Amino acid sequence: MPPTPVVRVQPTKVQIAKVIPRKKDLIVYKSPKEILFLMYLTDPRLSSNQEVLKLVKELRGGNWGGLVGSAALLGLIILILSMGEGFQVPIFHPNGGVHRLGPAVGGVQQQINHPKHGGRIRLRMAGSNQCPAHQTQVSSFVKNGKVDLRKCYDEVMRRSKSLHCENWSCEFERFKSLAMENGRVDENSVREAITVLNGEMLGFYRNAEREYYGKGVYGPDFKVIGQGEYSHVSHVEVKNPVGSDIEKAYRNGYSDIVKQGNKIGDKLSKQQSKWSNATFKASLSNLDPNAAFPQSPANTLGLVDEFDVPISEKMIVQNAVENNCTNTSNVIFINNETNI
Repeated sequence: MPPTPVVRVQPTKVQIAKVIPRKKDLIVYKSPKEILFLMYLTDPRLSSNQEVLKLVKELRGGNWGGLVGSAALLGLIILILSMGEGFQVPIFHPNGGVHRLGPAVGGVQQQINHPKHGGRIRLRMAGSNQCPAHQTQVSSFVKNGKVDLRKCYDEVMRRSKSLHCENWSCEFERFKSLAMENGRVDENSVREAITVLNGEMLGFYRNAEREYYGKGVYGPDFKVIGQGEYSHVSHVEVKNPVGSDIEKAYRNGYSDIVKQGNKIGDKLSKQQSKWSNATFKASLSNLDPNAAFPQSPANTLGLVDEFDVPISEKMIVQNAVENNCTNTSNVIFINNETNI
């Protein structure tokens, strides 16, 4: 037999293909569940809508794949798309950065069940009435150190419209008088005025007005005429807590919203007691003898407005207030789940 030929194999150099990293600015498309809850949490027009709130509660407790979940999801999408004005929602990037899209032209722009997006939803939403996380709502109404009362009044009217208060009214001049405390107007006094009128819209009392207690004397924030369950109320003390980001901005990076809530609850209890105490009032100098004070601690209603507290922190603040409050039945929380 002839010899078998020898075949020599040349060694092959193995090369590793270059890995091309994904561009960091690619948009991540959220699932329907993620995007709808994100919209609910970030836009007050959704979070304040009672129908939306009902559907969100169903979705939180139900099965997204089940009949109830599917019906609630469909209803939520229809509600969002039928709300007229466009929304604005954050677009999340893979590296954790966030951009906000500009206002949608002609309302909501959507691509639902598009093959390119694997059946996911893409929405653009116009701006909301929310302020940057590090400042209160009223701070956005301040220019050159002066509060724009007209913008504050517009906010009162916006809340009234959101609550469908067709039979409630407030003239601008009345709002100006409520926004002034002891002869001056500042961010705190204006926030108190907006909040007390919000409580009036909700029917807890009527005829809120500032009471003059004497020069430099600060008594309960407002005198009112109680209604219904609160017919015994003659005065209202307003509290406006803030979120952790605002606290950090105002207090050099320090924030403890639990401590803030505890202080509010403790202060409310002490104020309700001292303002009906004859000995305490007798110790005040410059007291106006004609000033109307509450007759008992129960006559002062504590009204806590959590408008400037983000949704994720609202319940934390409320629990902290209640934990340090002597009589929680005489304290009302508004905007404590979502903002109107």
